Amino acid sequence: MPASRISILCVDENNVFTKTAEGILKKDLSSASYTRVENGRSALHHLSCNPVDLVLVGHHAAKSDSLRLIDDIRKRKIDAAVIMISTKGNERTAVEAMKRGAYDYLSKHELNADTLRSAIRHAMNQKRTEARHRAARERIQEQATQDGLTGLYNHIHFQQLLKKEFKQARRYSYPLYCIMIDLDDFKGVNDTHGHLFGDFVLQRSAQILQQQMRDTDILARYGGEEFVVACSHIKERGVLSLCERVRQVFAENIFENGGDTVSMTVSIGVASITEAGVHTKAELIRHADEALYEAKGRGKNNVCLWREKRSVERLIDKEHHQIIEDFQNRFLGFTDEIITKFMEYSQRIVDGIESKDPKTADHSTKVTEYAMALSEKLGLQPPEIRSVRIAGLLHDIGKAGISPEILYKKGKYTSREFRLMQLHPQFSVKMIDQLHFLDDEIQLILQHHERFDGKGYPTGRKGREISRGARILAVCDAYDAIISGRSYRKPVSRADGCRSISKEAGRQFDPQIADAFVAMIEAGFALSQ
Repeated sequence: MPASRISILCVDENNVFTKTAEGILKKDLSSASYTRVENGRSALHHLSCNPVDLVLVGHHAAKSDSLRLIDDIRKRKIDAAVIMISTKGNERTAVEAMKRGAYDYLSKHELNADTLRSAIRHAMNQKRTEARHRAARERIQEQATQDGLTGLYNHIHFQQLLKKEFKQARRYSYPLYCIMIDLDDFKGVNDTHGHLFGDFVLQRSAQILQQQMRDTDILARYGGEEFVVACSHIKERGVLSLCERVRQVFAENIFENGGDTVSMTVSIGVASITEAGVHTKAELIRHADEALYEAKGRGKNNVCLWREKRSVERLIDKEHHQIIEDFQNRFLGFTDEIITKFMEYSQRIVDGIESKDPKTADHSTKVTEYAMALSEKLGLQPPEIRSVRIAGLLHDIGKAGISPEILYKKGKYTSREFRLMQLHPQFSVKMIDQLHFLDDEIQLILQHHERFDGKGYPTGRKGREISRGARILAVCDAYDAIISGRSYRKPVSRADGCRSISKEAGRQFDPQIADAFVAMIEAGFALSQ
């Protein structure tokens, strides 16, 4: 912010320092604008109508609303730096002013050219730094919720929004539908016209869908060429009308860009919260996905309700059911091979991160072994234990996106570095959120730094809102970090580690899980390596 354009508001009840300040600054800030008001109410009115860079607030010991004014400026999120100037030097007042958001504090007796210039320079630099950090946070938050290509909500954010919508629909008994939309034969577009044109088709498809949706509909890119919509407060007839309109618009549209031209159709699957077997948002999505594949099976360019799929299934006799089931099992075995290869590759990445610091060596492997043993102790079913195992091995893979200078820094982090480290669950998820066979594990990875009392990150979930697998990983991750030590903290004994876990039971950790973990360690559980 150039000094020549700075605007200053002086809140000075008795005109004690305004003339002095103006006289001091005229040499350095000849083009700066000065406005004087007498009290906090007038100041807030002026600030609501006029952008101001700096507020000089006078504090008079006998009667002053200066501290309350500083509070109001912060509460109203007014983007202005504040410097307090007091008629008498008072350390207690200075501390209180800084605590409430003042950038600096001067007494009238120390008010001279050097001190005022220095205070303003410091305040303006701090204001610019805060603006950069705020912009960076906003970019990160936007990236965490938006799909980078289409600008729609991404897979993870849709899951979060649908969870809330599902709970509300259940609580207040209103209709909720999930619609899965897939671009037919999209792979051929990429193969024939290249990925740049394929990206154009996806972006244009997102725009078409946005034009067809109501303001209240939740539209997201689910992954690849699949889009998903959550529609509430709408009758089945309205949903089918919407889906048919979308199908028709795509069938009539020509995608044209840079000499490449292609026609596209869509297949659409629809599921309702009222269907049998829909008790969770995951089951609602699964029903919509099953309906989508039924629409594909009917020859594509088709809309299918889940209940229509069920009626078709009833027509298949037992012999054909067995044949289909045999092939399903074969393909499931093939999927397991893919996951195994993926995990082998991921393990090499994680090992590369952790091996560079002796204190973090094999951290993810240790956390996974603790978590699997604890899961079995708590009576989790094999599918959930499998998800805990995969999430345990991948929970820190996002640290590969953090610079080594920060990751392996000796000593304490700065506030910015600490914030970056806190983003590693989101980095992990962004790396793997296109792999739909990891949908369950992604939620565990995202939530493993949430706290039971709601003071964790990145979403601030609390209590049972946090996935059980993530609550298990939180305890195991913290315990291994405590007993292994970090560059900023010495390692401690297993007994001290258990005491730390017990101390945080009910605050950082689920108390039931924390108690079970401590009992497991105290009973003599030891890692295999």
